[in-house]
Amino acid sequence: MPDDQDYTDLGRLLAQPEHWTAGEVRMARMIRRSQAEAAAAFDQRDQERVGAMWAVVQQIDEALERWERSR
Repeated sequence: MPDDQDYTDLGRLLAQPEHWTAGEVRMARMIRRSQAEAAAAFDQRDQERVGAMWAVVQQIDEALERWERSR
């Protein structure tokens, strides 16, 4: 389970995707894949937690789209 610092670091990363390095793009894609897998595998009856997990995936997707548009 990620801790608060992990989420703080992720927030900083997602704030400026236009300035990502190649390594940061790879990291964002890896985190996205991991988060999506975790959300899909989590007990789907816990709709609040699963929804929050998918919201993180959506935030990463949006940041990746911003990065792609900046190229």
